[in-house]
Amino acid sequence: MSGYEELVAGVRAKAALPGAEEARAAITATIGTLSHCLSDDERVRLAESLPPIVAGAAAEPAPTVVPDPASAAAEVGRRVGATPERGRYLTQAVLSALSASVPDAAALLRERLPEEFVELFTPPASAPDLPGSAGAGRPAVLTDEQVATALRDLPGWNGNRRCLRRAVELPADRIPALCKRIKAIATDQGRHVGTGRQGDTVTFTLFTNAVGAVTADDVEMARRIDEEIDRVGSSG
Repeated sequence: MSGYEELVAGVRAKAALPGAEEARAAITATIGTLSHCLSDDERVRLAESLPPIVAGAAAEPAPTVVPDPASAAAEVGRRVGATPERGRYLTQAVLSALSASVPDAAALLRERLPEEFVELFTPPASAPDLPGSAGAGRPAVLTDEQVATALRDLPGWNGNRRCLRRAVELPADRIPALCKRIKAIATDQGRHVGTGRQGDTVTFTLFTNAVGAVTADDVEMARRIDEEIDRVGSSG
């Protein structure tokens, strides 16, 4: 088992998450938030110590900020479209799993974060209720406010709690490769991405079939699509 797989498995177990995509979203949200407490050099060190698939979360450009644990947990919750209480729960799950599977990264964060953050490295006790939950075993539907908040971090996307949509114009010869890559990612995550093409424009549509609405998984998939659009758009 790779370091990334071990980390994901640990987060899923500690947070009782249904899939790897939810775990990855929690990991990137936690690392992205706490890395803002580090200097530029420290963020580079953190990225180098992490599995490559999540290392980018540590490299977000931002001034050095040292929030308190409550504000950090609230930011993690905001990033995954959840409450501050849920954000704290996920932060504890990620940091305790990180301590077990990627100790160098956990040690760097422990060393550089203020002393009061130590409490976030303990495993979570029990999960808070998820607003908008569709029932046991089903993902939580995001509220209109949560979708609006998520869209502020997703330039190019629009939508509401029913679906997210982005249209992007690219050279015609790059669209097939982009669609193929996104389909592979969606298949790997057990998800579906609606794709429509008209000339040089391709439109992606996201919602979770199980609940017929937008969930945190769709927000994370939108970020993955953005990464692939940037990669294809800047190549060649």
